[in-house]
Amino acid sequence: MEIKEERRILADETALYGGMLLRYRLIDTEDAAGRFHLIAANGAEYAEISVGDDICFAADCYRSVRDGGVTPCTLDEIVADLRATTSNFGKALYK
Repeated sequence: MEIKEERRILADETALYGGMLLRYRLIDTEDAAGRFHLIAANGAEYAEISVGDDICFAADCYRSVRDGGVTPCTLDEIVADLRATTSNFGKALYK
């Protein structure tokens, strides 16, 4: 029996930045390592990264990447920075 992974597209936009036509997608998968994935594509250049199981964080990442004109080759670095920033600001100020 073959099990096929289902991928639902939550957001899909194309933007023009610096002469590049960039396509961004936020998808919902059945991946155990991370439910939501972010995709950036520019022609044949393509990058996909898991952004975890939190839809709020996934949507924030999607908007930040789309608004910033992130290219596929820097997608993983940008998401790592977003994770670090979120974890730093997510800590309680008082104990």
